[in-house]
Amino acid sequence: SSLRALERLERWGDGLASYKPPDDAPGGGIESETYRELPRLASFIEVDPDLLELLEDAFDDDGRLSGDAFPEVGRLRSKVRTLKRDVLARLETLLAAPSLSSKLSLESGGPMYSEVNGRIVVPVDSSKGNSVGIVHDVSRSGKTSYAEPTELVAPTNEMRGAEAELRAEEARAWRTLTERVLERRDDIERSVMAAAQIDLVNARVRLGERLDGIIPTVKDEGVIELSQARHPVLLLRDLDDVVPNDLSLGSGDNRGLVLTGPNSGGKTVMMKLLGLAALMARDGIPIPANSAPSSGRDDWAEEEEEDGAAGPRVDFFSPILADIGDLQSVDGDLSTFSGHMLVCKEVLDRTTKIRGDGSS
Repeated sequence: SSLRALERLERWGDGLASYKPPDDAPGGGIESETYRELPRLASFIEVDPDLLELLEDAFDDDGRLSGDAFPEVGRLRSKVRTLKRDVLARLETLLAAPSLSSKLSLESGGPMYSEVNGRIVVPVDSSKGNSVGIVHDVSRSGKTSYAEPTELVAPTNEMRGAEAELRAEEARAWRTLTERVLERRDDIERSVMAAAQIDLVNARVRLGERLDGIIPTVKDEGVIELSQARHPVLLLRDLDDVVPNDLSLGSGDNRGLVLTGPNSGGKTVMMKLLGLAALMARDGIPIPANSAPSSGRDDWAEEEEEDGAAGPRVDFFSPILADIGDLQSVDGDLSTFSGHMLVCKEVLDRTTKIRGDGSS
């Protein structure tokens, strides 16, 4: 059950909170954020053991309310089954008697009996329907009436009464369970939200592993430095010839990036890779790139070492805006170029200008 899964996750969090990694473990010792965040999320998960036991005992293997947990429900179900068997036994006796079998209408080759609104009926000639019992329905041709034999009316009424009692008792049981769940509603909602966050962390890690990704340094100075970065969507397609690219933007005097080349040369892929890298860094997803600078980029490593953060870097950008599509309009007197210029103006109006010191 969902609560049982939350309970296992709660115990997992307790175990993780008591774990003491060595000081030289990846990400640092127990005081590092690496080992604090997941236990913190798991600490929000709280499952009431009494409620868990109640709900697990409340249902049988078919997902119905358990007759053992709710004895009155079990008793009424047994009563309904007994009464229905009695009704069917009486019906079999009636069908074998010439007084009824001679009036049956089996023109369609259908069953000997059926149910209409919870009443057991038999197909008889329309001219003889009232002599059999209560007519509940008529065939499209009008030749056949579906009548409830008079001998079945009383036992069927008793069965229907027992079914009504059963529905009422089941409603009381559901109400009891609902009230118990509502008592712990806040705990359950908080636990589900925490479990969703842990699941999201797990999804990020699994995606990063599939992409063979790295975790870059993240600052707020508008810098992107990636070596041999690869487009994640192309990697997820399991292509063998994904071309890596080095990205350097925002460091020193390198404030822009100009892409040139022939059609189908990878310019759009490069631009999308840049945007995806920024989005992945914001969402904490490892980025598919090398953990060290490519050849010819010793200056990058030296610059980063001075700051104590050598390696790949993708700073936090907010917002991330994109110019996609063609806004060419004859009515608006916009060419393709002027349409793009309008979008660029809007992007510039909404973008925070980052200076070298990170201030706006």
